Amino acid sequence: MATLEAMSLPAGWQRTVRALATRHGVQRVHLWPAANGLHRLDFILDAPPKDLGALRAALQRALGYEVAIFLIDRIPGRAWDGLAWPTVPA
Repeated sequence: MATLEAMSLPAGWQRTVRALATRHGVQRVHLWPAANGLHRLDFILDAPPKDLGALRAALQRALGYEVAIFLIDRIPGRAWDGLAWPTVPA
């Protein structure tokens, strides 16, 4: 089962995100904190999923929000170092 590291997702969403991530071969998911309210959900993955487009579409359908997915190895170290990620138990 995927580990979801999130700032503040409702419990039901956490389960949904973990289940979808697991189904798409993702081990760890991070929620990037929203900058201007909850208009879009930004997720960071430790590794690429089997099908990035399919995972994004599934998350959007399940959560009802636009979703952006970023890969951790594509984020500059200076941006990543400033963020803290509390772990939500799987």
